[in-house]
Order: sequence, then structure tokens, then C-alpha cells
Amino acid sequence: AWAAQPGKSPAVAAAAGLDTLHAHGGGLFTLVVTPLINSTGKTDLDSLSEGLADMLAVALSRTKDIAVVDREHLSKVLAEQRIALLGMAEPGTAARVGNILGAKALVTGGFTLIDGKISVNAHVFDVATATLLKSESMQEDMSELPKLCERLSVAVLQNLNLEAEALPKFDVDDSPVANLHFIRGLGLYHSGQYDRAIGQFTTTLELDGKHGDARLGYARSYHAKKEFGHAKVELEKLLKDVPDYARAGEARKLLKKCDAKLKESERNLLSGIPSD
Repeated sequence: AWAAQPGKSPAVAAAAGLDTLHAHGGGLFTLVVTPLINSTGKTDLDSLSEGLADMLAVALSRTKDIAVVDREHLSKVLAEQRIALLGMAEPGTAARVGNILGAKALVTGGFTLIDGKISVNAHVFDVATATLLKSESMQEDMSELPKLCERLSVAVLQNLNLEAEALPKFDVDDSPVANLHFIRGLGLYHSGQYDRAIGQFTTTLELDGKHGDARLGYARSYHAKKEFGHAKVELEKLLKDVPDYARAGEARKLLKKCDAKLKESERNLLSGIPSD
């Protein structure tokens, strides 16, 4: 049911609990999951904002009792109402957005880094009463982002009195959603597992050839492996194929670094000096 109906966020349902859900009425419980606020201070993690929300939404949509609003619909409402993500922390604002989307509950939150691990906090709001129902926080290694979202989704399902074991397995590798593979790749990249990250970025691009962040992650992984020629090819392809890419500035800076390294290697080769 994901991306099919406007509604509420997975984290919201979890925090609200079964009694609150019953109070709203029977049938499908629609949820809204907003993009999470990046509080790490690292701009190269900005793409996790929407990616983690997507992954959590997909994990929760495994049950027939939950419908999750699609991000495009949510983004349109936020733009029309001129609401920034930071404003979603206010109960009144969260309730207003939820009402526009026809939602019963809404979840928002953010993430940061603690001792090298990613820490995600989620705030669950009841739309009808404009009150904060519950806040939760979980930590995981960067390489285990799917596991983190799985844990959050299980917490939600338990609050709904649903047996997580009875649900289809949440397997990113089998998912046709490009952004899930991208988020897994990003986590692997930041944990130094560059070859595995490249595999996930490759799958992302096979599913969505215009996924600029995946292409940039692909190039960054090769740059980290000191395969500067390969990284350069991917960066040039990115700037050509996605001319309006939001992080084009970052791509150009990395491209200059690749050019500098390639020229250095060429000079060292001519002078007989081993390259790094």
C-alpha cells in the first residue's frame, strides 16, 4: 500500500499504540513519514534525510493494515504550505500537515552521529489532538541502516499488536525501490566497505539511471579506493546526464581532485616515482 494513499507515518503508529488507532476508527491506518533532519553537520549525509524515511515506510508497508503516504504528495503539501522540516517538530504544524493529507498520525524526527554510529530519533504526533504521543531513539552502525529501520518498524508493528514474524521478510536486496539500495550503499560507504557500497550503488543505477546521489556515491567509492580514473568517468557522466543535479558543486570539486591525482600519477610514472 506504500505510495498509494495519503496518511500517516510508521513511527507515529508505533508511538500512538493500539488504543489510539482504534479511537481513530477501523480499516487501513494510513501514515505519514516525513524526511528526517540531518543534524550530523555532514552535508554528504543529506540524502539520508529522505532515504531513511523511504526505508522505514517500505518496512512498515509489509502489513496490509497500514498504508503509507507517498513522499511526492507530502513534498507537494510542504511546498504549498511553505513549511520547512524544522517546523514539523511543532505539534500544531504537524497536525495541520496531517489534516491536509487526511492522516491520523504523523512521524518526524532527525538523525545524528554518536561514537561513529547513526542515532535516529522519531517523534510521533496525533493529528486529531495535535499532541506528541511518543519519542523514540535507536542507534546502529552505518553499515546496518536497513537493520535500524527494521527495528523501528518492528516497534511500530508491536504497538499495533501485529506479529512481526508473520510479515514478509524485509530484504533490501530483493527490493525494486532504488532509494533503498542507495541508502544501504551510503551506509556501507561511510563504514569503509567500498566494494559492497559500489554493488548497492550499481543496483540503484540499474533501477534509476538518473539517480544523481547514487552516481556521486559510486564515484566517491572509487575515489576512496584510489581508482581515480574510474571515479572521473562516473563524475563526468553525472554532470552530463543530470545537468540540474543539486550537488553538482560537490561533484565538480571531486572531479578536480581526481584530475589532480591522475596528473600526479602521470608525472610520477614519467619520472619513475611509484604512485600512492
